[in-house]
Amino acid sequence: MATVDISTFDAMRKRNEITSLYVFYGPDDYRKRNRIQGLIKQVIDDAFFDYNYTFLDQDHFSADELLDMAMTVPMFSAYRCIHISDLDFAQLDQQGQDKILALLDNLPKELVLIFQFQTVEFSSNLKTSDAMHLFYETASRVGTLVQCGAPSDNDLVRFVQTKAQKLGKRISAKNASVLVDECDRDVFRIQNEIDKLSFYVKDEITYDDLQEMVAFSPESKGYLLTSAIRSKRFEEAYRLLDDFFLIKMPEQMIFAIISNYYVDLYRAKLFKQDHFGLEQAKSMFESYSTGKRLSIAYDQEMKYSLESLKKCLDLLAKADDDLKTSLVDPRIIFDRLIIELGTVS
Repeated sequence: MATVDISTFDAMRKRNEITSLYVFYGPDDYRKRNRIQGLIKQVIDDAFFDYNYTFLDQDHFSADELLDMAMTVPMFSAYRCIHISDLDFAQLDQQGQDKILALLDNLPKELVLIFQFQTVEFSSNLKTSDAMHLFYETASRVGTLVQCGAPSDNDLVRFVQTKAQKLGKRISAKNASVLVDECDRDVFRIQNEIDKLSFYVKDEITYDDLQEMVAFSPESKGYLLTSAIRSKRFEEAYRLLDDFFLIKMPEQMIFAIISNYYVDLYRAKLFKQDHFGLEQAKSMFESYSTGKRLSIAYDQEMKYSLESLKKCLDLLAKADDDLKTSLVDPRIIFDRLIIELGTVS
C-alpha cells in the first residue's frame, strides 16, 4: 500500500484510516513505541483489551500460533490486534515463512497486525537475506510501512519545549538545545531529565538549572565551551572554563577538548573539498567518539574558511607550547586563547 513517515501516519490516524497491517521500523525507538501504543488504544477498547490484544516476540513465536490468533473473532470490539516485536523472518523454516506470507495476502478485515522492528534489520535495501527481502516486498504491497526516521535537532528542541509546557514549565530553545546535546539526542533520557527538572524547578528551566541538575559530561561541557567561543559568548566560555578548573581537570585535557573541535572542523573542511561524504569520512576512523565529533564538524565547518581554520590551528599550537614550556599561569593562557580563537574571522 504505502511507506509513510510519522507525520503522514499521524494524519491517517486522525482520519481514522485503519489498515490490517502495519510495519514500524527505523532508528527513532521513542516515537515508534509512542505511535504503536496510540494505534493499539485507538483500535481496542480498554475494557476488552486483554481479550483482543496479543504480544509476541522472536522467543515466543510460531507461525501456526499466529495463524490461529489471526482467525480469532474479536470480542466486543471492531478489531483484534496482534503485536509482534523483532521477528527475524529469515530465521523461520520455509514452511513458516510461506504461512506468514500467505496470511499477509489474506488478512481478516477485523485484524490489525503490527510488526515492530528494533534490532532486526528492516529496510528497502536489504541485502542480507532474500527471505527478509520477500517479507519486505509483501508487507509494502499489502500494508502500511511506517518509517520512524531519526528526529532532527529542531524536532528534539520542540519536543523538549512541548513536554516542559505540558508540565507547566518553560524552557528557551537555546537551553532546550543544550539539554538535547547533553542527553546525546536520546529521547528517553531527555524525557526523564525534563520530568526531573520540572519536579524541582518553579517556573522556567534555566541554564543554571541544567548545570545543577543534569549530569554534564566533560565532552558535553567541552562542546558548550567551543560553541560559546565560536559565537563570541566569552562570559559563558569563561564560566565553563571555571567549571573545568573547579573539578581540577588537567590542563592538557582541557586543551585537548578545545583543540579536537578545531582539528575536526579542519578535517571536515578538507573532506568536503575532496567530495567525501560524512559516512565515508567517518569510516576512516575506528573511534566512535571521533566519528561523532566529525558529524558535528560536518554541520559547522562552513562557519569558517580554510584560512581561518589554519589560523586557529596555529593559535592552538602556540598555546600548547606555552602550556608545556612557559611559566605563565595556565588559566591566563586559556583566557587568552579563548579570546584569540573567538575573534578569528
